Amino acid sequence: MNLPISSILMIEVTPKLHRGKMIVTLQIMILLGRCWIMILGYIFMEGISKGNWRAISLCNSIPCLICLIGTILWIQESPRFLILHQQTQKGIDNLNNLGQFNNQEYQMLTDDEILNLKDWAQEQHLQHLHENNSFKQLFNQENLPITWRNYLIFFLFMFIMLAIFNILPFILDDENKSLLHLYIVDIGEIPAIFLMLYSIDNFGRLSTLLFSTTTLIIILYSIWHWKLQVIILGLIIFKFCCKINWGTLNVLFAESYHTLYRSLGVGTTMAMGRIAGSIAPFIIFPIYFNNNYIPFLICSVCSLFMLILLISYPIDLTKKPLDQIKQK
Repeated sequence: MNLPISSILMIEVTPKLHRGKMIVTLQIMILLGRCWIMILGYIFMEGISKGNWRAISLCNSIPCLICLIGTILWIQESPRFLILHQQTQKGIDNLNNLGQFNNQEYQMLTDDEILNLKDWAQEQHLQHLHENNSFKQLFNQENLPITWRNYLIFFLFMFIMLAIFNILPFILDDENKSLLHLYIVDIGEIPAIFLMLYSIDNFGRLSTLLFSTTTLIIILYSIWHWKLQVIILGLIIFKFCCKINWGTLNVLFAESYHTLYRSLGVGTTMAMGRIAGSIAPFIIFPIYFNNNYIPFLICSVCSLFMLILLISYPIDLTKKPLDQIKQK
């Protein structure tokens, strides 16, 4: 829940030229969190299948507490969201507070700028006068081409990612790999973040996703075909592609909706992914216990369908203003 909400908040308060890079910085924090988990695993785990998981859970509550305190003290609601929901003065106050927090030389909004903001909010409200911010509006004429693709893309992606993540410890254990190999697999996330930082704003969200999804298809098929010969390298590249897709999809989904529908659209899209993640173990484990490597072939085919959906995706707002989609 926290990642999509934080992505939406950052997208709505970040200048259009830097939106992608700012969201990618969240992935750096996630990587640091994985390093924290690795340290805890080294301390409390005896191997892939043995260790003190309760101690790890207890230690993980510390970052959660820090996050809660930081949110209460420093995080403010998106000014864009407040202004569009007729809380104009609070939105202006938050915008000024954000400006002062980031730049001590920031000049408060002038009367003319405030008037322009109010005119813009009024124009948006007139445009959406006959629409309610309800679930069915995600399927109106303008949102439908985005919504159904978002749901299917994220459903497929989460199924692929969590299917492989679920069998990962088992397959490494079956192939007599150690906990060290499990850590080595995570190395793929490091270059993925640096590639995203460069490509997400320079080449665009869709181009970045097309590259990583194509690579994902190839590597999953390769693991199935060559099996143990490429398992570690293949899983490193798999993690590389998943990290790029996860970070870039969050940006693409959030930018594709108008601010009035962004939270609802992204929230329901994430829910579709969670449904896929929930059913993945029930589907993939029986297949895995019958044949260790067939899950990789199945996920390769799912990645191909995901690539087709991305090729037909109708919008990419890389370095473009938000709320440019016309709604009826």
